[in-house]
Amino acid sequence: MKIRILGTGDAFGIPAIGCSCEICSAARKGIEPKRLRSSIAVYDEDYFILVDASPDVQVQLQDIAEFPDAVLLTHVHRDHVAGLPDIAKEYLKNRIPVYGNEFTIDYVRKWISGLLLTSEPGFHKYLDWKIVNGPFGIGDIRIKPVELKHYVPTIGYIIEGSSTFAYLTDTGPEAEVFTDGNLDDVEVIFLDCSWAKSRGFFHMSIKDIKNLPKKLHGKIICIHIGHENLPYHDLKKELQDVAHVPLDNQIINF
Repeated sequence: MKIRILGTGDAFGIPAIGCSCEICSAARKGIEPKRLRSSIAVYDEDYFILVDASPDVQVQLQDIAEFPDAVLLTHVHRDHVAGLPDIAKEYLKNRIPVYGNEFTIDYVRKWISGLLLTSEPGFHKYLDWKIVNGPFGIGDIRIKPVELKHYVPTIGYIIEGSSTFAYLTDTGPEAEVFTDGNLDDVEVIFLDCSWAKSRGFFHMSIKDIKNLPKKLHGKIICIHIGHENLPYHDLKKELQDVAHVPLDNQIINF
């Protein structure tokens, strides 16, 4: 199994539009890393699965000469779904299945239909909407949805192929998945680390990451990192014994 981290930023990315904070200013100068919105590409068993379709998907996939075999959506927020129109192409031979909970699929279908009603009225033909109600498979890859705690109905995914990992962004520290044993056998856990200091129960901060059960430490990869977090090298140092802090386009081989 191979995972390419397509983006590691939060909903605004780094640098954020119109922002002159220390981190955004440093990113424009090349001092801090730039971060596109969070998404990953999973390659296993001859399948290419995209997890979340960010607004930056055109840039993230422009050097990949293939379309995803499937798209997994976590929730309806724009930084996770706004790239879908760029993925559906009328010359595709097969419709791309798009998985998500009922709330997400219903909302996104209506949003896209309105967005493309006049310019691409046949858009719906190119995506095959799949409501997730329990475990499912894509080829030999087994996928288990897990409920997360966020502003809107949100699910994460435990994906088992030649290796097993969990993608659990966006959520907060009170999500049941961290204590129910479902993560005991996973090799890697993708989590958001949006902020330096906690601002509620629906995203993770540095303190929240550190306070997760000790058995998860070392497995955690922090993405969905915002410009209200620490500078890159400070964040790496702060989490060095707990989690990995990657950059865009890093590849993880299992």
